Amino acid sequence: MSQEKPNRRDVLKGIGGASIAGAAGMLSVSVAAAEGPEEEPITMLEKGRKMALARQLSKTEQFDALLETANEKGYEFTWDLDNLDAARVEAGEFRRELVAYNLDAGSDMRAAIVVGRDLDRSEIELAQLDFEHYRDDGVLQRTERYEAATAVESTQLDRTTPDSGVTHTTIEPDPDAITAFVEQDAGTQDWTDFPDYLNISYCSGCYWATSRTCRLLCSTVGAFACGALGVTVVGAVSCVTFVKAVCYVAEAASGCGDDLGATICKHPVVDVCDDDESGEIIDVDIPYF
Repeated sequence: MSQEKPNRRDVLKGIGGASIAGAAGMLSVSVAAAEGPEEEPITMLEKGRKMALARQLSKTEQFDALLETANEKGYEFTWDLDNLDAARVEAGEFRRELVAYNLDAGSDMRAAIVVGRDLDRSEIELAQLDFEHYRDDGVLQRTERYEAATAVESTQLDRTTPDSGVTHTTIEPDPDAITAFVEQDAGTQDWTDFPDYLNISYCSGCYWATSRTCRLLCSTVGAFACGALGVTVVGAVSCVTFVKAVCYVAEAASGCGDDLGATICKHPVVDVCDDDESGEIIDVDIPYF
């Protein structure tokens, strides 16, 4: 049985689901975003491919550890296609496949185990259990994150994971964090093949990430979205803040085109695009900024 989600998330899930079914062609894409790859680097897996990958990654010790943590807190996972999100990402040297196992949760929260694997090394490099708590108006209040240790010394994006066991952190939306997110060039230091279109510190990268988040990732938990975008390394706080802000504005925009990109990327907190970039800023108060 699929978990209930906050009312505002129901709207966003419709946006994300429609895009996966092919509604992308109905949405306008900015000139800046068009500077991205010729082929879509993020592929959302469906039906048999989704279930097959989910079964594979569920056999890992990281999944077992996080499911045990979830069970101890009273949450269960039910095997059903509707309770799974899966993606394959191939962007330059960044190659990853990942699954979100959405847990049964109440109407004021979302919960999921997210496991990601390096496509080339076939090693787990991302293993997180997130409990996202929402206010009555659907705005993310905080995320309780449990992260399991992996066998890799660092991920392909040079991010370290816990040395052992399962660690716990609390993540709260923070405008200062997203400013730091932009200033750190999306974690590209010492990694020579990180494509510009995935770098949020460039205007084109910000438009691209905004569009893909809206079209493909708003119906998922923040950990899955950040893992697919390849920006987990920057810091979970700032990436989750960015994703939730995009999805919040997407509801007001009722679309994933230029106006959404302009509203996010020209915002004083992000501020990576000039005023003459395409799109009109939507008059909406973004609670995450």
